[in-house]
Amino acid sequence: MKWGALNERSVTSNKTRIERELKMPEKEIKPLKEHPVDFAQMLREELKRDNMSQPNFADAYYREVVGVNAEEYDLEKHRERFKKLLNSTDSRSPERIASYYRYFFQQYRTDGKYTYADKQAAWDMFVELDTSIATRSLKGGDIESALSRLAHLFNFHRQTAHKHGFGCRHYYETVNDIFEGSLRPFTTKWHGQFESGIKSDDQEKLCRKELRNLQKKLSELKEKLNGMCC
Repeated sequence: MKWGALNERSVTSNKTRIERELKMPEKEIKPLKEHPVDFAQMLREELKRDNMSQPNFADAYYREVVGVNAEEYDLEKHRERFKKLLNSTDSRSPERIASYYRYFFQQYRTDGKYTYADKQAAWDMFVELDTSIATRSLKGGDIESALSRLAHLFNFHRQTAHKHGFGCRHYYETVNDIFEGSLRPFTTKWHGQFESGIKSDDQEKLCRKELRNLQKKLSELKEKLNGMCC
């Protein structure tokens, strides 16, 4: 067996054990000196998987643990200390990096929590929905232009998911359920009818009515995404 494969298996095994231990009462966790674990390497992997930069994580940790109103000078100094700690080969004080690792799992891996990538993707889509016809009243606007803008949401959703990577699975599934269950049937139905060149007043009235119903569902999705960002 190659050393790379062996090392990867060892890291995965350690990671699985630590994930399990993070959910255990403190008194049941065995002393770290009996189970040496490379917390720094595992934290680097987790941050990379979530497309979360080390400075952003360091700032979030500092604001949560030290003070939400931290000054930029303090944040900058902490970023430097965190970078050195994360890249250090000195394993004599594992409890220092372990506290960061525990914070990461409590914030981004606990049941009901969302990853950093989820939050970033959710914010992108929240802004798109909040500022477009998806949730805004059409009033006297052109219905065909509205349909085109709604169809654009599918492409925006794909781009957002690609941009933030597989760490935004919660975001992807949440948006996909609404888009495929409500948005696609609406755009497919009305694009087809209007592209045929036949458009009556009754058709347009019905389309506007169905659009209002769709907007209610998209507004509910917008609120879900807003909650995901918090």
